[in-house]
Amino acid sequence: MIIKNIDLKNASNTVTEAEITRITSSNDKLYISLYITEEDNKKRYLSVTAEVAKFEKALIYSKDTKRGTILNETLTEEATINSLTTKYSPIDIQLLKKGKYELSKDVKAGEILDSRYLKRIPDIKSGDILTIIVEYEGIRVTSIARALTNGNYGEIISVRNTETAQIISGKLIEGPAVLAKIG
Repeated sequence: MIIKNIDLKNASNTVTEAEITRITSSNDKLYISLYITEEDNKKRYLSVTAEVAKFEKALIYSKDTKRGTILNETLTEEATINSLTTKYSPIDIQLLKKGKYELSKDVKAGEILDSRYLKRIPDIKSGDILTIIVEYEGIRVTSIARALTNGNYGEIISVRNTETAQIISGKLIEGPAVLAKIG
């Protein structure tokens, strides 16, 4: 953290000792309460406000981009921001590299990528055909199923077995397949 500015207008030039009694913060401001001793042994409380900055790397849009665009690295660039004054929800860089985000609003060049304005593209969509794997006490049975909902790898989704019409829930794994462990 970097101190950009500190307001010492209420402090005297004769302080010999200072004890911090309390520190609070709000965005890019630190509010510091001090118990000071001056040269004449006079003691008093003093409040000081400091402007601070915390610079971090963040991704920004490299050009104006329309809603519905599938994002990738070519549409972004890295920038340094003060994270204490900028509120945003970071994105998963690996998903960006795989083209798994779609813009849900128009953006301007220089805006920070914010996950609140991105729609995650599902790994499978409702109606997709995939393998269902049911495991029970070391026995593995596989069949074909149709996804009932959109889903991403690692999530629990429901599928309908195409032969028996039975609905089964399990963890979506790469393949794509749904793994259902019984017992």
